[in-house]
Amino acid sequence: MFRFFIKCFFITLLLAFGVLVGMQVSNEGLIKMKGYDDPNFSNALTVEKNERGYAEAEVLGENVELLDIEEKQRMLEERKAFNIFSSTGQHLSKMVKGGVDAFFNFIDGIV
Repeated sequence: MFRFFIKCFFITLLLAFGVLVGMQVSNEGLIKMKGYDDPNFSNALTVEKNERGYAEAEVLGENVELLDIEEKQRMLEERKAFNIFSSTGQHLSKMVKGGVDAFFNFIDGIV
């Protein structure tokens, strides 16, 4: 029985040590993944003016001109984008509010 407890103690000690080592390795991996130690991620966003006078931005290696952004905003305003989830949520909230109001009016009429 004593040998069983000793074996369990050492196995538990070994597993606890493995957990601590695993936590340290995962912490180092997360820091490396975030890019703190990687100098390639230092310039994720750069903004410069080109020869035409337009602002030109580079986001994560992809060139974006201010003209493109303004054009996309204009297109979205023209389309008046319809979001089905937003409208469904609005209708659902109106129905629930109406049902709760009717319920409280019914209770108020009884009392």
